[in-house]
Amino acid sequence: MSTTKLRYYQNSEQLFNDTAEFWESYSPPNIFLSKEWLTSWLDSVDTIPLCMIFYDCNYIIGIVVVGETLLRPYLPQLREWHCNQTGGINEDQVWIEYNHIYCNVSQREKCTALLIEQFIRQPLVVTLNVSMAENVEHWKSKSPPLIKWLQNGKHIGYKKTLTECSSVSDVIASLSRNSRSQMRRAFKKAKSSWGDVSVTVATQAKKLDFLNELGLLHKEKWDSSTYGSGFSNENFLSHHKKLIELAPSLTDIVKVEAGEHLLGLCYFLKCDNSIKFYCSGINENVSDKHIKPGYLIHIACMAHYGSKGFSDYDFLGGGARYKSTLSDSKYTFTDLRLWNISRVGRLLASIHSLRSKLIKHFSKPSPDSPQQ
Repeated sequence: MSTTKLRYYQNSEQLFNDTAEFWESYSPPNIFLSKEWLTSWLDSVDTIPLCMIFYDCNYIIGIVVVGETLLRPYLPQLREWHCNQTGGINEDQVWIEYNHIYCNVSQREKCTALLIEQFIRQPLVVTLNVSMAENVEHWKSKSPPLIKWLQNGKHIGYKKTLTECSSVSDVIASLSRNSRSQMRRAFKKAKSSWGDVSVTVATQAKKLDFLNELGLLHKEKWDSSTYGSGFSNENFLSHHKKLIELAPSLTDIVKVEAGEHLLGLCYFLKCDNSIKFYCSGINENVSDKHIKPGYLIHIACMAHYGSKGFSDYDFLGGGARYKSTLSDSKYTFTDLRLWNISRVGRLLASIHSLRSKLIKHFSKPSPDSPQQ
């Protein structure tokens, strides 16, 4: 018999004590669904959200953390749920990807059904949001027929196969003809200006120093953006410092230089044979436009990890020209929103659907418009 317990915890230690038996047999499919990631994130948030623990025959088979926010400030009774997020910008800036329930892959269908069952039992919780979901059809297949799903957004992810990329020349040779020419020129000019491009992986003792150095460059580029740099966010910093402490074998911070000139730093997450690029700080102080520090950094890191036996270099979600240039495959993350089958949920889902259709209709360009 399958059951679910709902509980609020004061700290992560209480949660992990209550669920110790589960973590002993749990095999995380990626670092974002690891115990270390969850611990670091829960310790970084101001208040731990609702925790759901799924049981089958009295054994724990899965865990999910569900943040709760108001649907609208003027509708205080109606709320939204957020899978493994709080719903707050600062606390969720750690960018969870490959988002799912914490459970072994063999238990995903059962745990997904239990989560949706709990959601349906809450008539005033109007939506369940799952950001950066990898498998849309999996979530939809576990939903009752009356439930409406909305795809709020899609994020393209990019990967590069590293099995034949154990040197810079190997990586460049795998690119398109035009890109090969540009990258060879960039490396040549960097060498003539400063010296050979080199990669230094931080020791555990040096990781926080490298992280701080990366953060300074990251803030220069992103502090003025809509959401700002995560390195100006204490929740973000707390999470990653804790993750680096708890998971030394799952995190790398790399410095890339040409001679003694700093090109930039990259923060990587490791899972099995996949190296996942999380973020970077790029030194944009380059006098020659043909020297492309961002490209040089990634190519040098690809060569480094290819030589160490990693199978692929995962850029994770988010489009960018350099990602499409350097990758050889892509995949899709989807932000999902599930509408409750309660009367209020069905009504609001219909209103939302009608509003979206009207916006789409009236925003269409005319037949003779240059946009057409």
